[in-house]
Amino acid sequence: METLKEIAVRFKFKEVFKNLGWDLRHQANEMLSLLQISDFSMFESAYSNLVVLFKEDGVEFEAIVVWLSLCRESVEV
Repeated sequence: METLKEIAVRFKFKEVFKNLGWDLRHQANEMLSLLQISDFSMFESAYSNLVVLFKEDGVEFEAIVVWLSLCRESVEV
């Protein structure tokens, strides 16, 4: 089971929530909302059908999903 600090690194909390002053728990809740899952253990099953063919620069799958989720949120607003 991952710790909250490990999850923060994995899902790039520092980059996504830069300069907001939120604690890790608040960031985690916001990330769950952004990803539309209720628990980080659901991430793989929720996004297992997403095919990523452009990972030439070694970007992590989680970072791509977070970026796409941020784009989706921007469009929906």
